[in-house]
Amino acid sequence: MHDEKDIFAHADKLNKEKYAGFSDWRVPTIAELKTLLTKKPLAKNRVNFYWPSSTCTDNELSAYGIDIIYPGVLDDYKGNGNYIRCVRNR
Repeated sequence: MHDEKDIFAHADKLNKEKYAGFSDWRVPTIAELKTLLTKKPLAKNRVNFYWPSSTCTDNELSAYGIDIIYPGVLDDYKGNGNYIRCVRNR
C-alpha cells in the first residue's frame, strides 16, 4: 500500500530494478485505469482502490482514484494507503 506521495517513487523503483526486464514503468492516468476496470484479472481483484497519476483540482488533500469493487472514479485522502497498478507504454 502506498500513500499518494510515494506512488511515483514506487514506479521509479521498478524502473531502477528493471522489474520484469523493463525500465519504462509509470503510474497510469485515470483514463488508463478506467480501461482496466473491464479486464478480468483486475476486475476480480479484492483490492478496491488504485491511485492514478492525477490529483483532485478542487481539493488539494485528495486525489482521484479508481474503485475496482464498486467501479468508478472517486476521490480519497492522499494520506490513505491505497494501491498502484503501474503500466508500460506499448
